[in-house]
Amino acid sequence: MRSLRCWEHFSLARHLRSVRSHALRKVLKQARGEPDRNSPTYVSQRALAGYIHQKQPTIANMELGQRRCDVLEFIDIGDALYEDRMALFAELIRLSPRRFKPIRNTKEWREHAGTRKLGRKPGSRSRSPKD
Repeated sequence: MRSLRCWEHFSLARHLRSVRSHALRKVLKQARGEPDRNSPTYVSQRALAGYIHQKQPTIANMELGQRRCDVLEFIDIGDALYEDRMALFAELIRLSPRRFKPIRNTKEWREHAGTRKLGRKPGSRSRSPKD
């Protein structure tokens, strides 16, 4: 495994402190339920980790923001905790602020799409294969 370069380390640390990362940690903690061992809806970190074939510190580090949560791990957690795994994703979308405005269905996008086909340079012709 290669070591991180200094700028990669700083960009990773900045990502883990972002608002969206905080929303992800909040969703992961809420999905397991309130930490009451008598509650029927509570799932411990150890039980969740065993179910998705991870170690308990992996789940703890994701909830603390010391480790990124991979998309596939997020899907596994959703499968483990909910009948409908989209419920976990919907909660994350609800708590996460929009970072960019959508580029499709805007006036600029329609003008851009109408003037040229994507993937081609303006003025270039399609070439036919030589026989």
